[in-house]
Amino acid sequence: MSNPTKIAHQAPGKFFAWPNRWRLTALQDAILAIPAAILSEDEVIGSVIHCDDEAKLNLPQGLPSESSPPLILIWLKRGQSVYLTKSCQAMVIPSYEGDKAVRRFALSRVED
Repeated sequence: MSNPTKIAHQAPGKFFAWPNRWRLTALQDAILAIPAAILSEDEVIGSVIHCDDEAKLNLPQGLPSESSPPLILIWLKRGQSVYLTKSCQAMVIPSYEGDKAVRRFALSRVED
């Protein structure tokens, strides 16, 4: 028997736990931020971040600082999905100043 689809609601600017192998499918456009530290020096991006080919990734630029740790941004259009092979804390990034619109994602577990 298949599991019913779970829907998550997330406000911009608030951290949430993203367990490994949980796929997020955007139900509206969203920008997700994850710590760049999720990738070790010898790992390729595609071994940790698995997203639709059309999804856009922005890798951190410049040197990290304590006040602003480097983040990887994942830009998802409605219907695009992404999952990680490592757990981390993530955040929905506001699209513009004052953006407080809650984003919705369909959740599904990726089987090994």
